[in-house]
Amino acid sequence: MPDQAHFKAVASCRAARDLLTFEPVAPEMLGGCRRRSMYVFVLDHRQRHVAVPERSFEAHYDTFVLTQTRRSIEQARHPVLAVSYGRDGADTRIGTLAARVYELGSVPPPDDIDGQSPSVVSWHDEGVCFLLASNELRSAQLLDVARELVA
Repeated sequence: MPDQAHFKAVASCRAARDLLTFEPVAPEMLGGCRRRSMYVFVLDHRQRHVAVPERSFEAHYDTFVLTQTRRSIEQARHPVLAVSYGRDGADTRIGTLAARVYELGSVPPPDDIDGQSPSVVSWHDEGVCFLLASNELRSAQLLDVARELVA
């Protein structure tokens, strides 16, 4: 669950829509996992209000989190295709959409301060960036969730 100081809990996508510049997607169940909570990022690390066009939306499910952010189409490509979310990222497609996938990292030694890398699937659609991340599910399972979401 996010730091409550930076996020505003919302009860529905409709309530989140009032705080964003896009229509977030957060079905009740995705990949057989139940949605637990939803948040909109409203304060930055210095406790300044985040401008509405810069806000992001998070939906937390049993075993993963779904994040969405609206950008210009050009800006939306960067976090999906150029930012690394782990080792050995691979290009893939979710339907007709370009995507990138990162596998769940191996369990590190107990003294490793970085911990295990999550599995990640990221893609964009018409300027909305989507990111699925999990510390439990493998990337193939997150791809199934992404396909369900895009369908």
